[in-house]
Amino acid sequence: MDFNNGGREAILRMLEAYEVSTRKALCERLEISTSTMSTRWMRDVFPADWIIKCSIETSTPVEWLSFGTGSPKPPQKSLGIQSANKNVLADLFSVPRKKNQRWEIIRFKFLLT
Repeated sequence: MDFNNGGREAILRMLEAYEVSTRKALCERLEISTSTMSTRWMRDVFPADWIIKCSIETSTPVEWLSFGTGSPKPPQKSLGIQSANKNVLADLFSVPRKKNQRWEIIRFKFLLT
């Protein structure tokens, strides 16, 4: 992976992932300055940090954002397939509220693994 080029194409794919039409709108979504965007655009520097943030926020695959290969949308889970744990909520239970010595209400929650 060459981080010194390919930035423009990646930025264009991020525009599509965030469903915005301008680089300025993308700057607002990424919470970066327009001068930072301009520098990376003009120098064609690959924006790896933005790619990761975009992938997390939009659920767009990193492979598509980085290289343009694969699908821009994550694979949809089939509703007919059950998880390995049939009753996920059975692993999480709550203990009724208890009062401590200062009479403050506390909640206890436990996650069984």
